[in-house]
Amino acid sequence: MGAEPLLDPKETAAFLGCTESALALWRKQHRGPSYIRVGQRLVRYRQQDLVSWLELHRVDSCERAGSRRASTRLGRAERTSSPKAATASRSHR
Repeated sequence: MGAEPLLDPKETAAFLGCTESALALWRKQHRGPSYIRVGQRLVRYRQQDLVSWLELHRVDSCERAGSRRASTRLGRAERTSSPKAATASRSHR
């Protein structure tokens, strides 16, 4: 079994569809995909680590749409109940 080729930051940025600057920022903030650092300057990424990282950040559009609908319904309920609550409190005075 041969060793998996390592990607440099430029190749990684192209693979992920981001900039090299974004990768550098993520490394500094301890975010983003796992990487290998050899010495102080040489940074490399394993493609399998990139695929795994992308899978961890995958959002199912059905889940997202469902949570958005629920929050919209809650927002409407709060907006419609507020004037009634204000009217009710005025009528008890």
